[in-house]
Amino acid sequence: MAITAAVLGCVIAGVTQLVFPLNYDGLIDNPGSPTVTALLVTRNLLMAVLTLGLMVWAARNAWQVASQRR
Repeated sequence: MAITAAVLGCVIAGVTQLVFPLNYDGLIDNPGSPTVTALLVTRNLLMAVLTLGLMVWAARNAWQVASQRR
């Protein structure tokens, strides 16, 4: 899971760089721009996937540790 999270984090960082410093004017000047909007939606979905994946991983590990202590 750690390698998957690291790779996904790097992909998210790359997409973030495409959106915010490089194409941010497209969001401000032309809010209906489909390319920049698609990049932003993709970034946000990847952030949600990463967050949920890490939450499930942490909960599973916590459950395993808690069940071993009984």
